Amino acid sequence: MSNKVSEQQLDDRVRNVLNLINYSLASGVPENAPEKRLNRREDQALLRRAASESIVLLKNDDNVLSFTKSKTTAVIGPNAKIARYGVGGSASLLPYYSVSPYDGIVNQCEKVVFSWRAYNEPASVKDRVPLDERVLVDLNCFFLDYEHPDLAPVWYSPTTKLG
Repeated sequence: MSNKVSEQQLDDRVRNVLNLINYSLASGVPENAPEKRLNRREDQALLRRAASESIVLLKNDDNVLSFTKSKTTAVIGPNAKIARYGVGGSASLLPYYSVSPYDGIVNQCEKVVFSWRAYNEPASVKDRVPLDERVLVDLNCFFLDYEHPDLAPVWYSPTTKLG
């Protein structure tokens, strides 16, 4: 040995591995058992509780963060809409369902509304003024026959989530 790891440290690590093996044997799962799919409600509830209790960034014990259903909460970044559930390799899995951070937050909100505006200028123009604005509760809409007397032939129409 190079004397970088003491014999006691090595014994401690081996003991931990053996304890894990004994703990796993006590689970009752036979050695080399085939993988099963169990999508039971009690498993879903347990896994959901484990996931929610392990979240640190948005955990709000004792209402320390000022999240309320009546206020607007910004969810920033493209990864908020992606449900991450594995990293690949030996941790690769296909879950029965997954919920992205964005969807989880939206599901807890009272309402989601959108502001639709019509401009003659692109977003790069500072202090542009909308010619029209509408509040929508659904983005499944078409403005094929939309007309406004002051709109240019080419106009800009951003949609912003309000709540």
